[in-house]
Amino acid sequence: MFGTPMVSFQSSASVGGVGFAGSGGKVADYLLKNPLTNNVALVEIKKPSTSLLNTKEYRGGVFGPSKDLDGAVTQVMDQAYQLMTSFAGLKLASRANLEAYAVSCFVVIGRTPSSDDEQKSFEMYRANSRNVKIVTYDEILEQLKLLRKFLLPEDSER
Repeated sequence: MFGTPMVSFQSSASVGGVGFAGSGGKVADYLLKNPLTNNVALVEIKKPSTSLLNTKEYRGGVFGPSKDLDGAVTQVMDQAYQLMTSFAGLKLASRANLEAYAVSCFVVIGRTPSSDDEQKSFEMYRANSRNVKIVTYDEILEQLKLLRKFLLPEDSER
C-alpha cells in the first residue's frame, strides 16, 4: 500500500494544532515511519461501509466524491500541515527518532465502486488527489492475496 517499508509508530497520534488554551489538537489515526529513513506518514481510516461517491450523478456518467471521502482527504491534509508546523517541538518533547522530510498521507476508505461510471469517477478523483493516496478495503485485500500467492512455494496449495 505504501510503496516503501513502513512500521507503526503510534496510533491516535497527536500531530499538533493545540491552541494556547489547550484545545483544537489534531489526532491522526496512525503515525507510521519508514524504518530506513525515519520519514513519517499519516493514515486516516474510515469504515468499509463509507461511501466513496455521491449516489446521484453530477452529470451523465459523472459522480462527485462523497462528503466523507472529501472530508477524509481534507482531514489528513490538515493533519500533515499541523504536523509540519509543530514537528520540531513534538520531536523534541517525545525524543523520537522521526523526520518529516515529506509527510505522506493515506486514506483507507470504503469499497471499490461496482459500475463502470462510478469506477471511472473514483479513479479520476483519486488520480488527481496528488498529496493523498486513497485506497479501498477491497484493494488492500487483493494486495494481500497477491502477496500471499507470491510468497507461497510453487508446490503448496493455494
